Amino acid sequence: MYNLPTGRVALFILATADTPAATGRTLRWLRHRWPRSPITVGGDVGSGAQAIAAREGGAYYLTRPVDPEQWDSILTHALGGARSGGASREKLTNDSRTVPENDA
Repeated sequence: MYNLPTGRVALFILATADTPAATGRTLRWLRHRWPRSPITVGGDVGSGAQAIAAREGGAYYLTRPVDPEQWDSILTHALGGARSGGASREKLTNDSRTVPENDA
């Protein structure tokens, strides 16, 4: 990472074509540096190993192209519900996890 954040990090988004092992290493590093920051990994459909690596690293996994509703759910969660527009916290359709209601 060339420009390390100096303040609070609201969200990391990784769009990756790396190997699952490389994704896992990156997620471990991010978790070590910013343990409370949400992480989302965007990958291709059919990347089961990549999705597993993301989830094992504590990240949400979304398949590209990502629906606007999914982005809105991720951003609403990361910003603690501060986004306007009446966005609801919906289930992420490409992930079996939901965006937690009380986790801001």
